[in-house]
Amino acid sequence: VSLTALGTPAIATHVTAGILVIAGATVAHAKIRTEIATLKKGSYFLFALWLFLAAGAVYRVSSLALFIDDVSRTEHAYQREFRELNDPELTEPFYLQHNCSTCYLVAAHLAGSGAENLYDKKHYRNAEVKTPVHQEIGDAFNVDQYQYPPPFLLGPYLALLTGLDFFQIRALWFAFSVILFVLTSAAITVWICGWRFHALWLIWPTLLISPTVIATLQMGNAHAFMILIAMLAMVCFQKRWHLVGGGLLAYATLSKFFPGIVVAYLLFQRRWLALGWTIAWIIVLCAATLLAFGTTPFEALLSHQLPALASGEAFSFAFTKPG
Repeated sequence: VSLTALGTPAIATHVTAGILVIAGATVAHAKIRTEIATLKKGSYFLFALWLFLAAGAVYRVSSLALFIDDVSRTEHAYQREFRELNDPELTEPFYLQHNCSTCYLVAAHLAGSGAENLYDKKHYRNAEVKTPVHQEIGDAFNVDQYQYPPPFLLGPYLALLTGLDFFQIRALWFAFSVILFVLTSAAITVWICGWRFHALWLIWPTLLISPTVIATLQMGNAHAFMILIAMLAMVCFQKRWHLVGGGLLAYATLSKFFPGIVVAYLLFQRRWLALGWTIAWIIVLCAATLLAFGTTPFEALLSHQLPALASGEAFSFAFTKPG
C-alpha cells in the first residue's frame, strides 16, 4: 500500500507482499516445526485456531489496505453507513468521511506556521482559510478538530517535512500502525509466556481482527497507538531498556495525557530509574516542541484547550446528535 501511494506501480504491492510472506514463512518454518514437535496433544487445536485467526487478520487488514490505497474502494472499508443506529439524523457515512489524521496534519501545519490558536475549530472542518493539507484532502474526508497537547505534533510535523502529501502519509501511517500493533502484541505475549506456544498467542490475531481495531486503523486514530507504545514502554522497563522505555512513555504521556497513570504507577513502585528516564524524555520532548513551534501552542493549550476539555465544550459536537 505504501509503495503504491508513493507512486510505485500497483504490482509492487503484490510483489512486496509475496516477498514478505516467503521470507516470513522461511524464518518461521524451523520454529513452527519445533513448536509442533513439542506441543501437547491438547494444544493442537489451539495452534490450528491461531493459524485460522492469523489468516483472518491478514485477510481483513489486507482488504482494508485496498481502501487505504484508494478511497473510492469503499467496499473494503469498515461500516459504510449508520445501518446499526437507525437514526434518521445521522445521514453521513461516518467511518468513510471521518479521518483523524486530517487534524493531526492540519494542526502540525498551523503550529509550524505560527497560528495563534491551533485549537480553534475555525481552522478545521469549515475553515475559511484553507491550509495546503485542506487542499490535498479535498472532499475525500471531513477535517477533524485537533484536541491533543502540542508535543504530539512533533510526529505529524516531521511527516510534513518529508514533502509527502496527505494520502501518502495516510498510507504510511496505516502500515506503521499495523506493524506496531503486531510487534507490540507479540512482544507482550513473549514477555508473559516466552517463545513456547501458549494460548496467549491467540491475543494478537484476535485483537487485530476485531471491529474496534479495524475501525481505528481505518480512521488513522492515534489513540490505540498511544496505548501500544505505553504498553511497549513497560515491557522495555522490564527488560531494563530504560532509555527506550522512557522515550516511548514520555511521548505517549505528552500526547494523550492518560498514559500518565503509568508514570504514577512507576512513582508508587519507586522505580526511580524508569521514572527518571521518562521525566528526562518529557523535558527533551517539551524542549523540542518549543524549538519547533515556540510558546504559542502551549499558551493556547493552557488558555483555551484545557478549560474547553474541563467544561466539555471541546467535544460539544458530540452532543448535537445523541445517536
